Amino acid sequence: LQVAVVADLTDESALLPVLAGRDAVVSALGAANNKQARLAPVTGPALRAVVAAMRRTGVERLMAVSAAPLAPDSKGDGLLVRKVGYPLLRRALRDLYADLAVMESVIAAASGLRWTVVRPPRLLNRLGTGYYRRALDANVPGGRVIPRADVATALLDLLSDPSTAGHAVGVAT
Repeated sequence: LQVAVVADLTDESALLPVLAGRDAVVSALGAANNKQARLAPVTGPALRAVVAAMRRTGVERLMAVSAAPLAPDSKGDGLLVRKVGYPLLRRALRDLYADLAVMESVIAAASGLRWTVVRPPRLLNRLGTGYYRRALDANVPGGRVIPRADVATALLDLLSDPSTAGHAVGVAT
């Protein structure tokens, strides 16, 4: 596993030498809070440049972290979460989720790429459990939290799973 860091992820030209010869891109970008997303959206602009650079360099596999509340009315969530919880979260964090929604739309429109969007619920700053559940094109039933380390594990596991290409995958502990 080679990790590359670039100063400006919104600059397609700066990404070209970094992506050349890579097998995949794994993005865990995101604003730290709603205010930051409002003042300087991160994921949408960055993924536009990343996708364009991937096309130019021939990198075909993309993994990107989004968020569970972006799942369309997922049956994996209970009625209270779907009708009250997520609408409240979407309103309170509207700029953050708007940025992630732009990212998801850029990725979904990226024909020719084998992409997977990973949608975790609330992230915890705890040690990983080494265990997570997943749901294809849905949120994990009853999945409310996941340690960040388990999201990293899921990203690496799903990266080599061809059945997830072209799908959003809900993950939770």
